[in-house]
Amino acid sequence: MVLPLINPDGAIIAESVDGSFKANANGVDLNVNFPARWGKGRQNVFVKDKENFVGEKPLSEPETKALCNFTLKIKPDMTISYHSKGEEIYYEFYQKGKRRERDAYLADIASKTTGYVVKSIKGSCGGYKDWCIQRLKIPALTIEVGNDCLSHPISLDKAEEIAQKNSGLIEKLIEGLLWLKNL
Repeated sequence: MVLPLINPDGAIIAESVDGSFKANANGVDLNVNFPARWGKGRQNVFVKDKENFVGEKPLSEPETKALCNFTLKIKPDMTISYHSKGEEIYYEFYQKGKRRERDAYLADIASKTTGYVVKSIKGSCGGYKDWCIQRLKIPALTIEVGNDCLSHPISLDKAEEIAQKNSGLIEKLIEGLLWLKNL
């Protein structure tokens, strides 16, 4: 299942007004509005802004509420969230032991397939990936596509290059999940 865009308001604003805008039309950064250590992130802010505003409460936004409800309904084995920019992969959110090993293994598959670097980030909370890892206990990756030197939003002429780097990723991750289940 692919959901192509979770923040249409923010995409329109970023494209037409302010390329660095990450929030929705309410000024809430959807990637910090999920109930996973909500409001505890190092860069979280508590006033409307173009990024990092956590909202009035977790799931205060219709977009995050809808995504959580959808995810709970379909019960995925794994999630992948594509963001832009950085060519980095994030997989951690306080998981330990076998779950951490499983998720690191899948992040490594993603890295070898795309050429993107697996990064550890401390002090980030409230994202969809975080919520999936904490609530559903499933692997969840955030993949930042596109080189950091590109303008924001990334222009369509870079889409083919990004698609090429990510070609075959879903299949390889499914193979990895199946291998893990057969251990």
